[in-house]
Amino acid sequence: MRRARAIPGPQGRPAVSRGFLRQLAAVAAPLLLVSAVGVFHVWSRTRALAEGYRLAAVQAERSRLVSEHDRLLLEVEAIRAPRALENFARTRLGMAPPDPGPVWAGRALGGDDHLSGPAGPALSTSAPPGALAMRATPRGAARGSPR
Repeated sequence: MRRARAIPGPQGRPAVSRGFLRQLAAVAAPLLLVSAVGVFHVWSRTRALAEGYRLAAVQAERSRLVSEHDRLLLEVEAIRAPRALENFARTRLGMAPPDPGPVWAGRALGGDDHLSGPAGPALSTSAPPGALAMRATPRGAARGSPR
């Protein structure tokens, strides 16, 4: 069997034998492996925890957006309601229903001016007798002004 040679140290004395270095390497390698696995485990756990917090924040944002979307859908449906449209037209736009009586229609695609029936829903498809004899407001005159 061969005997391990000593590595010369300062001033020519043997500092460490090769056998000691092999024993040190045999002990240090598993320690390094265990410590590397431990560092990786801690790193992966902190990453998983950070991603969990990020996921919770994204889920909270999604929940907030879904509730806002539902609220906006309800608001749109409320705005589309006929009573809400009428209220909006009266208050914000200053509109009012047309005066009862005939409505003067403008020229459509080069056609002649004509007198339409009374404003409001028609109850029948045929015009009542005397509907064409109703007076129309002359051009330029404001409705409701004395003649």
